[in-house]
Amino acid sequence: MLNLTPSWLILLLVVGNFFATLGDVVLKVFGEGESTFQYLFLRQVLLVLILFPFWLNLPREKRAPGNLAVHVFRAIISLVGGGATLYAVLHLPLSSANVIFYTSPLITILFANLLFNEPLLKRRISIIVIGFIGVLIALRPEEINLGAVAALTTATAVCLFNLSVRWLSHQLNATSVVFWTTACTLPFSAVLAALYWQPITTNLVILSSGTCLCYWLYHIACTYAYGKAEAGSVVIAEYSGLPFAFLLGWLIFNEQFTLMSFLGIGIIMAALIAHTLWEKRNKLSRSQLN
Repeated sequence: MLNLTPSWLILLLVVGNFFATLGDVVLKVFGEGESTFQYLFLRQVLLVLILFPFWLNLPREKRAPGNLAVHVFRAIISLVGGGATLYAVLHLPLSSANVIFYTSPLITILFANLLFNEPLLKRRISIIVIGFIGVLIALRPEEINLGAVAALTTATAVCLFNLSVRWLSHQLNATSVVFWTTACTLPFSAVLAALYWQPITTNLVILSSGTCLCYWLYHIACTYAYGKAEAGSVVIAEYSGLPFAFLLGWLIFNEQFTLMSFLGIGIIMAALIAHTLWEKRNKLSRSQLN
């Protein structure tokens, strides 16, 4: 695969976050009344079927799973995050759910330090905190409920899912990583789905297939970006999905926003731009010194 610079990796994450937000829209439109575990099982089966020909087309050495224990951990995190996301999106406005989802970058910086000893650089911390302040300003919580708790669970799951790819070899192909992690979800999700099985509906098919495609594109972007760069150098791009959530919430669900909402988004995007420019300038300075 291409060896992308941090700026291109950030752009890759921006595109990935657009598809993640689009997946949330599919959840909100088609998820009401469907069995959570049945949805997760069918989505994962579809994803394995989509990935299989791509995985099979890889050279034999790139098809290896690497550390299966890591894939099992990522599989469990994926299922927890998937269930929490469905609950949060159904019980909160799309914009409010995504505002809480986007506490994930701050959580990621902290876990990256705890798990991988990544330096807590002052400039990175300050930009992340500024972005988090924007999240708080944009958030309009009518009440603190289980939907908000589920959204925070999603944010933590996204953080751990993205960072855990670092426990796998950098030589592994991104498609192979997603294939094996998804395959490892099937035994767990199959048992849970069997316990709550309902007749398959058209909504369930659209829900499973639509989110499968959107989240697959998101996970491919994240797997590649977090596997090639320090989390602190690209994680701010995770905030880019928030404007998408506000825009789609307004266009599709007629969600209304205040001046504070736009102020919060502006602060978040300013942090993203400032961070990108700083990382680019810092990389240029290092290259000149070398």
